Amino acid sequence: MLGSCFYCEKERNVKKSKITGKWRCANCTSEHAAVDCSRCGKEKRVAQFDDFGLPVCNSCYKNDPRNHKHCAKCGKLSRVHKRDENKQPLCEECSKEICGICNRLATVNRRLESGQPLCRTCADKGKPQKKKACSNCGRLQRVAAYLSPTKPLCDACYQKETEFFENCASCGRLARIHRRDADQKPFCLNCSKEICSKCGELGIVKVRLENGLGLCPKCNKSICSKCNKKNRIALKFADGTTLCNRCYSKDETFFERCFFCKGLKRVNRRLPDSSPCCASKICLRKFHELETKIAYHLAS
Repeated sequence: MLGSCFYCEKERNVKKSKITGKWRCANCTSEHAAVDCSRCGKEKRVAQFDDFGLPVCNSCYKNDPRNHKHCAKCGKLSRVHKRDENKQPLCEECSKEICGICNRLATVNRRLESGQPLCRTCADKGKPQKKKACSNCGRLQRVAAYLSPTKPLCDACYQKETEFFENCASCGRLARIHRRDADQKPFCLNCSKEICSKCGELGIVKVRLENGLGLCPKCNKSICSKCNKKNRIALKFADGTTLCNRCYSKDETFFERCFFCKGLKRVNRRLPDSSPCCASKICLRKFHELETKIAYHLAS
């Protein structure tokens, strides 16, 4: 179902983990299941296990000569790209066909109902958009959310669906939540608006100064004191100096030592005890493993 991934916080198709009970996307699931390949040594998802029970990644498995076969057309020993009608192996070059639209010799991505092959470029152009009939209004639209696995909602109906509403902590009105404070209290769009400390207009605050005053998106753009370019400001100091998002991400004065790799890097995740984590591929896997152990410990 479509939802927000707990780990990367992106809107994607997610599944609920049977161990932690948290919703995660396919990319984060792959990172969580990644191990060190016994041949190339890189951290990847396991495609196969060899005769000794050691993990092998997809690239090493495909490049293994023991998995190659002689092509039925050219006779070359190579990786099997596809098989013909008689289930004979074909290499990548011999499996190419003339595209029915652009007339180029290319790998077949899909076929039309008439059987004409299409290359990837032509197949993407003619591919229908992933739309479904909204369970509320019945229109064929892009899916914004699901009430249940069989009840998709378009964006217009999703914005009006009260099942996704909460009571605002400020006005108490049942509405769509725009933001949450440090205590995870929900606030609606109207109660999230504040007066900009620079222009004095009422709007959504995107960044806060050290004294707690907020800036709207228009006033947030300023000249960075480090790169001298006009960009969105990530941090503004009491003496008036500013840092844009790019300079802030590279400034080592805001780095902390990662709990797992011990490297001095930018903090992207924190453990329950506020220990910093750089969220690199290896450290993120250790982060998820530790989180799983904590969940097991709390459940037992």
